[in-house]
Amino acid sequence: MGTTGGGKQEVISYASFMSSKAFEFLVGPEKKPFIIHSELVASLSPVLQRLVKGELKEAQKGSVVWEHVDEQTFIRFSHVFTEFREWDDVADILVKLLRYCFENDTPAELREFVVRYAVCHIENLWERTEITELARTHADFSSAIVEAMLYSLSW
Repeated sequence: MGTTGGGKQEVISYASFMSSKAFEFLVGPEKKPFIIHSELVASLSPVLQRLVKGELKEAQKGSVVWEHVDEQTFIRFSHVFTEFREWDDVADILVKLLRYCFENDTPAELREFVVRYAVCHIENLWERTEITELARTHADFSSAIVEAMLYSLSW
């Protein structure tokens, strides 16, 4: 989650963000307070990192006023945090599940479900040697991935 200066995804742990200080955003003309863990905000960009953890007065105070941002826009911005996961843990489980589905006799519905989920994360999964090896050794896996990708394009 988040990016480093080079645009590469930065991974923060659940424990790291849960133990980080709360940061208050006072949003809109009414200055409605929204509280978010500072580590989550900081992980999104270098600019936000400076805002919540740097030398700026807002970072020192633990609060920023964004009166020109409407509440609905801020709520949509904060929605990005609902996707937080420990990707390495999820990917490890997903790789094992894919391997199981293609190395054993499994129900077609299960196999299709797992493949469709994998396609949603294929760019990150493809960096793992276990996935490229599975594609090399199981033609049915490769076919299923391509079919699921084509299916998702037709939505």
